[in-house]
Amino acid sequence: MGQQVSRKIGLIAASSLGIPIEKISVERTTTLTVANTVPTAASTGADLNGMAAKIACDEILQRLKAKAASMLEVPSSSIGISGGEVTIGDKPSGLLWEKLILAANEARIDLSAHGFYSTPGLFYDMKAERGTPFAYHVYGAACLTARLDLVRATCRIESATIVHDAGRSLDTGVDLGQIEGAFAQGLGWTLLEDLRFGEDGKPLSDTLSTYKLPDASFMPETMDIEFLPEIDNPSTPFNSKAVGEPPLQYGIAAYFAVLNALRAAKPDGQTLYDIPFIPEKIEAFLNGARTC
Repeated sequence: MGQQVSRKIGLIAASSLGIPIEKISVERTTTLTVANTVPTAASTGADLNGMAAKIACDEILQRLKAKAASMLEVPSSSIGISGGEVTIGDKPSGLLWEKLILAANEARIDLSAHGFYSTPGLFYDMKAERGTPFAYHVYGAACLTARLDLVRATCRIESATIVHDAGRSLDTGVDLGQIEGAFAQGLGWTLLEDLRFGEDGKPLSDTLSTYKLPDASFMPETMDIEFLPEIDNPSTPFNSKAVGEPPLQYGIAAYFAVLNALRAAKPDGQTLYDIPFIPEKIEAFLNGARTC
């Protein structure tokens, strides 16, 4: 789905076990190995599966620490693993991950674990309209500059500055791509994608010539995306936050930017609530139509 959920789960596993990401392999999802998996929906893929992976890794890690402690003849509480090497306190012990795993396997220590996670404390009383339906909220802001062509009745976003709350990002490159992609989708939602149907219910905008989609040339020439300072979020792996659907909402800023441009061009015009801002609607607005 483009969210790089597998990579994020791999990063979570690597961080939990204290080994490089190159030593992690994430296999295809199948109910042959995990029966009741959750869907990748509502941006929760990394949250739920990542926490389950961390629970399983922590279980294996405790067994490995106990084995390492017996090999090094130190208390298990002093054992850690970092960079693929066992540490005693903060000092390297010389015992590498590969040697530890080999010794654990020869000692018939279970090196498999099953993790399951369901976000705790979520409920909502429909009658009372009270409860906690979400584990956390995502915050952000977008400032856009819009240009309006009065002759052709077209508009475009020239620049965009976005600040987004990703908690403690697991992978800033992946999350940055998610923000850019969702923002592009938001621009299409508010400025391009005009869904129309005929009287018989058949879609009239069912080809790329009738249903316009944002492409690279439609994106702002200047884009500046920054992450909010790291914010703790204990309900997710390593205090991260989902970055899937939330940035779509920055497309709303495009609506207001173009609306302000329209008001500047025609201060006495009626507020245009109907999106997307396709040329027909812009032209009708500029010519004084009350509805478009």
